[in-house]
Amino acid sequence: MSNALPDRVRPLELARTGTRMEGELALQGMDRLAPSLARAGEQVQVWLHFGCDAQNVRYIRGRVTTTLELTCQRCLEAMLFPVDIAVSLGIIGAAAEAERLPGAYEPLLLDESESVSLKTVVEDELLLALPLVALHDPSECRATEVLRRLRPEEGAREGRRPFVGLAELLKTRI
Repeated sequence: MSNALPDRVRPLELARTGTRMEGELALQGMDRLAPSLARAGEQVQVWLHFGCDAQNVRYIRGRVTTTLELTCQRCLEAMLFPVDIAVSLGIIGAAAEAERLPGAYEPLLLDESESVSLKTVVEDELLLALPLVALHDPSECRATEVLRRLRPEEGAREGRRPFVGLAELLKTRI
């Protein structure tokens, strides 16, 4: 896939015509996603279909795939995080319509003539796909062995009770 997608589109017009798009977007320039990345240089592969379903819901459906390079929060080294997202957005004109949207769709609020940045839509989907905390698999993480050596013995943990006298101290004060 080597064709570039347009910067801005009018989803309602594309839904009326049943347009399909496929192409690539650069991760570079996705400013909200950038702080979560160890390095931004990859491309995002995007397949989108704009249309209208049997319930007269105008939609954007498709797929977004890429591999993000994140920083493992255990060892602070780069890790690869594959992303394969199914996109299913229902285009609505007012916030109240979101409640009536079938469960298969996430709402995308637009007025009739509004255009939208495809890069922003894709960036939103990538942000939602990020893990809460990026961690290597323990078998692949360099910090796993260091953490194993730093953990105290199980028996030593049970014998150490630094606040045991605190309860007695509080009783004498009351």
